[in-house]
Amino acid sequence: MIGYEDFLKNDNENKPKIGDTVAMFGQCDEIYFTGQIGTITFIELNFDRSEEYYLIKFKIRFNDNLHDADERDPTNSSYWAKRYNFIYGEKNIEEFIEKREQETKKNKHLDPFGEEDWLF
Repeated sequence: MIGYEDFLKNDNENKPKIGDTVAMFGQCDEIYFTGQIGTITFIELNFDRSEEYYLIKFKIRFNDNLHDADERDPTNSSYWAKRYNFIYGEKNIEEFIEKREQETKKNKHLDPFGEEDWLF
């Protein structure tokens, strides 16, 4: 059994950090994410310091609800998210992209224009 200090140390080591690449999923306020890839650019605690919010910057502005995050992003392609809205870690992202590509190829005959998301 590990001690409390070790638990905190491990928890901090496994937390997402600024610069990590993430894949966003699920409903997050006005946007429903389906695996869009972005980068964490800022981390902020909510008003009572009980939960972290992550500012995710995307390479492409794919939705009009993306914003500049109080002038932190001049390209208006960022969005605030909670931890449960994304996966992170190089191995997880690579596995996700590979699985998505496989499912898309497998279902090409059902979706010739690539409009469906076969992982959900």
